[in-house]
Amino acid sequence: MISQYDKNTLFLSRWDDESLAEITALDNGAFFKRTADGVEFDIALDRRPKTNRFDYRVKGKNLRFHYQPPLTESEITAGHTRDENTVGSYAVYHPTKSGHNLNGGKNYGFGKVFHIFRPKAVDKNGKWSWARLRFENDLLSVIVNPDFLQKAAYPVIVDPEFGNHSDGSATYVAGRNIIGGFLFALSAAGTATSIFGRAFRSGGGNAQWGIYDTATSKNLKAKTGTAALPTAAAWTEIAISWAEEMAAANYWICYNFDTTNTSIRYDATTDYLWYKSQTYGTWPDPSADWTQYNQYKLCLYCVYTASGGVTNNQLCMII
Repeated sequence: MISQYDKNTLFLSRWDDESLAEITALDNGAFFKRTADGVEFDIALDRRPKTNRFDYRVKGKNLRFHYQPPLTESEITAGHTRDENTVGSYAVYHPTKSGHNLNGGKNYGFGKVFHIFRPKAVDKNGKWSWARLRFENDLLSVIVNPDFLQKAAYPVIVDPEFGNHSDGSATYVAGRNIIGGFLFALSAAGTATSIFGRAFRSGGGNAQWGIYDTATSKNLKAKTGTAALPTAAAWTEIAISWAEEMAAANYWICYNFDTTNTSIRYDATTDYLWYKSQTYGTWPDPSADWTQYNQYKLCLYCVYTASGGVTNNQLCMII
């Protein structure tokens, strides 16, 4: 992520000007600080303020802001988890860009531009409280607990952070012998060569990935071999074992695990993950009878060789 700061305005960009955010603090006392994984755009309060809301104007180019809600009871029961500093945060994506053109092109990753983390308010004695975020009509508001501001020892720092475009903000727990799939857009005709997924299981396990078209019967377009999963979150690449050339169009990218309680990273978005029961290692062609699940974008993408010899690492969106 590229960041610049000038006169109370923070400029964030990934891939040059294709995903530019201009963030201006509307309150006095704002200052810019780099972190290990991004940047903070902090506000310093020397005394108790008249308001507990602090606003930033956000002008975005090619950005989609996705709110990351607390997990529901059913998600918690299923074993899903959300990072504490992303509850009520925003994952920011490019609406169309994803992937990595290995022939001198840009690396769009899985399309994530940056993440706006859940902010904290910290007083001079180190006591702190979570703050809330609200984004509406190009206005990002940081809302601090008024009780904390009343009792705090000043100065107080309010610290929204922008960063982390290489991971999801939560973990989805998938079952055994289930194919789960979601849409991605292939921007140029080509043939898949491998698929990456950010999945893991503490006790070990195996994964396969596959691609279907979007026809009602869902015809198989590519499948991988098997690879062992890491025991902690990491990207795993699996080579394609069979593939057909695909036209530029929408497709479904899918996972299949041989063990229960396999974790895969995700962000909440506006589109749906679909699934069906299927024995591990088998990829029916065609495949029907899928069931709609939650609105997730999984960390899963494919590498393909475009027709004409250009190779791309194309994110498999959208869940």
